[in-house]
Formats: sequence, C-alpha cells, structure tokens
Amino acid sequence: DDMKYYQPPEEQGEVIAAPGEGGETFLVYLPYGYDPSRQYRVLIYLNGADGDPYKMLGTDYQYSHGNSYFGCSVNTKYFIDYLIQEGYCDPLIVVSTNEMIASWIGDRYLRLIQYTVDHYSTYAASSAVEDLVAARDYFAIAGPSNAAQSICAAIQTMPDIFAYYGLFSGMYQQEATLAAFREKGEIKFLMMAAGGEDYQQPVMENAYEIYSQLDNVKDSCLMIVPRADHDWVAFDAAIRHMLFYFSPKTK
Repeated sequence: DDMKYYQPPEEQGEVIAAPGEGGETFLVYLPYGYDPSRQYRVLIYLNGADGDPYKMLGTDYQYSHGNSYFGCSVNTKYFIDYLIQEGYCDPLIVVSTNEMIASWIGDRYLRLIQYTVDHYSTYAASSAVEDLVAARDYFAIAGPSNAAQSICAAIQTMPDIFAYYGLFSGMYQQEATLAAFREKGEIKFLMMAAGGEDYQQPVMENAYEIYSQLDNVKDSCLMIVPRADHDWVAFDAAIRHMLFYFSPKTK
C-alpha cells in the first residue's frame, strides 16, 4: 500500500519556479486547492545529495533504491501530495533551493522565506524580519545529509524564524551549532533521522542525545531506519512524522 505514495496522486499540488539571485533556484510548492484567502504554514525542505531542488520537489525525478525495501522509486513531491490528500497533515507550502554549506547560506534561506511571504498567503504579517520572528511557530526547515549541515551553518547567522527543525543524517556535534540552538526561542519539535550508515556508526544517535536535552527543545524524536542506508525512504518517513507535529490535521 505504501508504494502508491511514489506515483502521481489524484490531487497534485503545483510547483512554481521563482526568480533567485546569482544562480539561485527557488521552487515553491503550493498544495492542491491553494486558497489565498487562508493562511499556510511554510516548510523549507532541502535536497542534500547535490543541492538540486528539482530532485526534492520536481515531478520528473525519482530517487531510485533497491528491491530490498519497497522496490519502487521515491518522488518526494508526490509523497507530500498524498500526505495532504489522505489527511495526514493540513495543506502547507513547501519551498526549496539549491543549497551550499557556506557562511552566507543563512541569507539565501532568509530571502527564500521572504519571497514566499511576499507572494503567497502565510501566517506572517509581512516579510520584515520582526514579523517573521513573530510568526516563527508557522515556519519549519528540514533536510538530509549535506542539507542538514547547511541548516546548521545557516542558523548561526539567521534570525530566529523557525520553531521546527528536521536534521536527517549528516549531523555533527559542533559547538557553534549547539550555541546557535541554545540562543533560539522555544524549539517546538526537533526531528532527527538516520539511515543504515548512521545506524552502524551511531552519529545521529550521539547527536540526538545532546540536542534533545537542550533546555529550549520542547519535544523531539529520533527515527532510525537501518535498512534504508541513506535512502529517501528514511527521509520520507521522517518528514511524515515531522509534519504530524508541524502541520497537524485540523477538523
């Protein structure tokens, strides 16, 4: 039954390419039935393999993996469509960009959030930083592998605009990252996930022990999928669990 999550669903959200700066690529996913008269939560969801956002939100690309798990190919955009369509979470806006681990990466993520707020209906009153901070309960950021490292680099310079974080593989116990987390407001949910390689060298498990105990982390979860071995199956399972907390289904 899970295999259907990687096939085109009946109700598909729209993915829009937005203009960036200096070679940036912004993709914005609007859920099926997007209504500008209502407000939407916003998730930045990054691709860590090579930073290509089309591999995260595009419909022409699928992450292949062997028959040892589901024996199908993963399309994350369709997966999110299904989570919304089948009532696992409320509709939300998902945005992505080509990520790089650099000191200025926080500026790119901030521009992405500001662009989304300026052009679509969110919970932020405006794209001014103070309004983004005021609406932080409605913003999340997540990504695997290199993207998790990119997120850790970004939060060291970004304003406090995220209350939900997903760090899937590629997580390191760097003091600068810990200090940045401590300086943020309440982190309502911290999701960590690991595939098989992380499971064998329990990198994520050790990191989770430290980050989950921070005073400002209200709730957290570590998910280990040892058979996946860094496959997108593990990351899709993690984002599904994260969305239960970030964009819970309302009656």
